[in-house]
Amino acid sequence: MNDIKFNISEHWLPVNEKRGTIDKDTLRIKVSGINFHTQQEASSWGLFTGYIKPDTNNTYDPNAICFYKSDGTLLGYVQKELQDYVGIFTKGRELDCVIAITPFFSKEGKIRNQACATILKFFEDDIEYATEMINRVTEDVGNDALIEISHFENELSSHGNIQLNDDVIDDNKDWGNTVFRCDDYYKFKQCDKTGKKSYDTLTVKIENADWYFDRKKWQAGVFSGYVDVVRIESINQYGIYRDDNTLVGCPDSFEFDDEIKEFTEGHRIFCIFMLVPHIDTKTSCIDIKGKAVLIKFFEDEREYAYKLFEDVRTRLANNAVVDYKKFTTKKAELEDCGISVLLSWSFDTRRYKFGDQETTYLDDSGKPQKSHSGCSALVAIFATVSILAIVFTMLII
Repeated sequence: MNDIKFNISEHWLPVNEKRGTIDKDTLRIKVSGINFHTQQEASSWGLFTGYIKPDTNNTYDPNAICFYKSDGTLLGYVQKELQDYVGIFTKGRELDCVIAITPFFSKEGKIRNQACATILKFFEDDIEYATEMINRVTEDVGNDALIEISHFENELSSHGNIQLNDDVIDDNKDWGNTVFRCDDYYKFKQCDKTGKKSYDTLTVKIENADWYFDRKKWQAGVFSGYVDVVRIESINQYGIYRDDNTLVGCPDSFEFDDEIKEFTEGHRIFCIFMLVPHIDTKTSCIDIKGKAVLIKFFEDEREYAYKLFEDVRTRLANNAVVDYKKFTTKKAELEDCGISVLLSWSFDTRRYKFGDQETTYLDDSGKPQKSHSGCSALVAIFATVSILAIVFTMLII
């Protein structure tokens, strides 16, 4: 997916036109004619910053309305039947858009592109509202685009005679194991459901992902788990756990704890997390990149829960594939230049298992190290006896 960047002040609208909700201040519309203006290849697919503008000089249709990429490349048009509808929303003005282009197979078995554009209205001196709008639209449209691309890739596996360029993601690799476990976690009240992925899910980065197997082996992928409170040296913090109850890591800042606490309302809830290796360019060492998406389940909303699960799993799986390709490419580039890629020192040999009362240190194989509390007790007893003996001797003297 491409970066979405806007010059928000370029198309300011009067604040009195603001309707106050993102659903009303945006309009999603199909882009017609996309296959005449884009190639049916991976470099054409993704999310793009663009704009909509009337084409008054069009000799075939003076009412034509065009969609462009931000660099001025023509992508397509508003369908003739929808020109009046779109015109009411835009009032004939040039406005910003987020445009998603995705592939599909036609009835004839040929690759074709499809595109939709979400038109955005930015208002004078309201950068916060514009930013919220961009984030919401980008996430929603991006999730839908990833699902479309995933469906296309599944169909692609049955079309062995079709060759695409290297930009197409090869996800034949087993990227982990995600299990839908709606019945195992807390259900929020149905009235709390917003129906929007951006509000019923929460994305956090994972810091210092702890892996409970041989440190020299890699296991990148997408997995199911849950988020719950952990106790780290008398400090309560939220952590991401695997299904087998081993800790993966914690959000990358204590500041996220308040946000997670508010989102979960103090309950243990389901999540899907991604673990992928990446290379620190400053040290040429391998670290783990982790990201988790927390998902709210609601009472009597199993179908909605499964939709969230599928959307999140698809998005993270695609991200994992792309990030892993970046890792392997960068690793090969460094090694071709004679730079040895080392295991990062951030992989501490100590592994932590958090309980209600104490912290247990684990060895590299994930097994608890032998407790030294017995030895400590013997030392304490010996020290106490020694002191008593000295005091008794002094009294005698």
